[in-house]
Amino acid sequence: MDRVATNPLEDHRMQAQISEEREQEINDVNTILATPQGRRFFGRIYREVEKMSYTGNSGTYVNEGIRYFCKELWKDVVKANPGIASNIAIEVYREQVEESEVR
Repeated sequence: MDRVATNPLEDHRMQAQISEEREQEINDVNTILATPQGRRFFGRIYREVEKMSYTGNSGTYVNEGIRYFCKELWKDVVKANPGIASNIAIEVYREQVEESEVR
């Protein structure tokens, strides 16, 4: 549901509430990143961001939807803790290199 302000004071209050909610969301991501399970979870999210979504058929639309959602979550990870985001990306890259060497 969209929030519509009827006067400037109400608009300011709504903006402050949205800002507080956004700050809480970033704090929640930080809390999740503080655990090994959370870092593994966001590693899965990062893999989806990096995946090619093109399939040559209508599956591309589904894949792009998944990828878009994951990109939005990944933006929160980067905003919450750029250092951990970098470490996750490096770890995913290493795993991909190891997988390609095995083939």
